[in-house]
Amino acid sequence: MEVNSIKYLLFLIAVVLIYFIIPAKFRSIYLLICSYAFYAYWSWKYLFLLVFFTILIFLSGYGIYKANSVKNKKYYFYLCLFISVIILCFFKYYNFFIDDVISAYGKFGININYLHFRILLPLGISYFIFQGLSYILDIYRAQLKPEYSFTNVALFISFFPQITAGPIERAKNILPKYKDSLKPSFNNIKIAFYLISVGLFKKIVLGDNLGKIVNNIFDKPEFYTSIELFMALILYSFQIYLDFSGYSNVACGAAKLFGVDIMQNFRQPYFSKSIGEFWRRWHISLSSWFRDYFFLPVTFSLIRFKMKLNIFRKLNTERTGYILGSLLTMFLIGIWHGSGLSFIIWGLLHGVYLSISNITDKPRKRLSRIFYKKNKNLSYIKIFITYFLVLFGWLFFRSESLSKAFYIFKKITYLTGFEHLLSGFILISISFLFLSLFDYIESKSPDYNMIAEIPVSFKIPFMMFIWLLIISMLLYSPPVPFVYTQF
Repeated sequence: MEVNSIKYLLFLIAVVLIYFIIPAKFRSIYLLICSYAFYAYWSWKYLFLLVFFTILIFLSGYGIYKANSVKNKKYYFYLCLFISVIILCFFKYYNFFIDDVISAYGKFGININYLHFRILLPLGISYFIFQGLSYILDIYRAQLKPEYSFTNVALFISFFPQITAGPIERAKNILPKYKDSLKPSFNNIKIAFYLISVGLFKKIVLGDNLGKIVNNIFDKPEFYTSIELFMALILYSFQIYLDFSGYSNVACGAAKLFGVDIMQNFRQPYFSKSIGEFWRRWHISLSSWFRDYFFLPVTFSLIRFKMKLNIFRKLNTERTGYILGSLLTMFLIGIWHGSGLSFIIWGLLHGVYLSISNITDKPRKRLSRIFYKKNKNLSYIKIFITYFLVLFGWLFFRSESLSKAFYIFKKITYLTGFEHLLSGFILISISFLFLSLFDYIESKSPDYNMIAEIPVSFKIPFMMFIWLLIISMLLYSPPVPFVYTQF
């Protein structure tokens, strides 16, 4: 059941109608049943995996908190961490490595083809495992007490509005809402309606139509000119943002229907003035997860290790830790997105960006102070440079292989096909106009109350126009999966 489908909208309406008439004390268990039904509709077999993981997290949290010694505390924590990582790696990376292993053994005349079977990636596995691990990590760090209601923990991990592609929430933000008996309101319904409307418009009307153009060009790059390929890359940067931010809008809106506020996952990322700022604005739930649970601990450990061994004397201690921490973190973020080498290169590329940014931080600030006095538009230059660094990274992210990414990049540098420049510029300008409009609305009103404040004479025809386009596209074309559901 795709989130951008008629089935999902009907399912959501049915769940909400019943939700409002049942007693408040039964709402958590009701939402859990609905979440499991949603997951089972996709695959009832993998529902058992979701339940097993939930039991593991629930019991581990209780065990860590009640452990009578540091040794036992670490035992429960690392056992849970090990099992969780094994589950994630097996389902996500088995298919990637097994072909190479079979090929390597075949060179020595050893046939292990019986290991060659395709494993279906469980829906939202990267998201619900990271969300569950955040719960365990916070308990291990004594930043959170375990939740003694299995229903609430299970709902936290499997809440259907967000299990498909996040955002990756924190237990300390969500669990208290379940304890408050989940009290929805008419105002929540109004805001949720605007969020879902805008989210589906971004995804179905804008993102999917841009995706058709991008797919046609990227599938057969040899038939297109440099300008067309470059335009397609720009359009992809718009598509993936509209696609994923559209999903996040729908997820936030659906959750708000039940009185649950989940975090904002985007904050105008293409208007960032540096790569570091970009990652504070793009997929905020994932980047903040890695920052809090991996980057900061690893960076501080590297700094302490360097100081203890007194190595790299000529290098700044904090800078060395930051660079190595950035490279490791972005390498893992690349792997988290996918098992292909192109994802790894994409992640490492951003790690290099962050490292160079840290190394050149002081001279860049000094130059900024000098040039800002002469040029007040320096901020726009920074935005322009940051966007094109991100755009270069999207080439590896979108390409199915490294060879294809390098082929497209090489062909773009030929600078041919200028006859398509005008039509491409018009299409990009229209797409950018819509993207900027939605970004402006978000920046002015994170909960979309700004739309609610539009005069009724304009708002009603505007919303009717949006839903006319959404419904017509849903009825006459099959739903296109969200880009980030594959991760």
